[in-house]
Amino acid sequence: AALNHPNICTLHDVGPNYLVLELLEGETLAERLRRGPLPAGEVMTYGAQIADALHCAHSKGITHGDLKPNDLMLTKAGIKILDFGLARMDGEAEGTAGAAGQLAHPALGTPAYLSPEQLTDRAREPRTDIFALGLVLFEMSTGSRPFAGNTRAELAEAILRAEPPLDRLTPPEFAHVVERCLAKD
Repeated sequence: AALNHPNICTLHDVGPNYLVLELLEGETLAERLRRGPLPAGEVMTYGAQIADALHCAHSKGITHGDLKPNDLMLTKAGIKILDFGLARMDGEAEGTAGAAGQLAHPALGTPAYLSPEQLTDRAREPRTDIFALGLVLFEMSTGSRPFAGNTRAELAEAILRAEPPLDRLTPPEFAHVVERCLAKD
């Protein structure tokens, strides 16, 4: 509720068993990706909107911690980040109640979108979201994820050790941005 940004879904009210969120019309990025990669112009536009929204959250000390295509809604007005349910506030100790009242633990999140920090039990921080942004940018551009594995352990190993196939990205400046986002350290 502390976030007010055009690319972040507005939280209007919170109760013991409910959330009242902004009504959005559109489809999730995950739904859109089932039809294939996005055109380069849309990748750049949406990528800039996501980065700006994350910057807003990070400037308020909030790390999303589980950014993925299911948490991104494509609307007529642009892209919106949803579901800060695993969000973590700066200075909040791991293993304590998070911003949304849930337990903040580095291993929580969607396996294919976990950062090296989350996989090695280091604290989530803004760089966690930057890594996830790189994963999302790659997937929007190519229609596939940069790291794969048949099991959670294989996927974690790929995220920690494998280099993403950046040669699939164009132009080279965009590949460089994704490369920086997906840096292991």
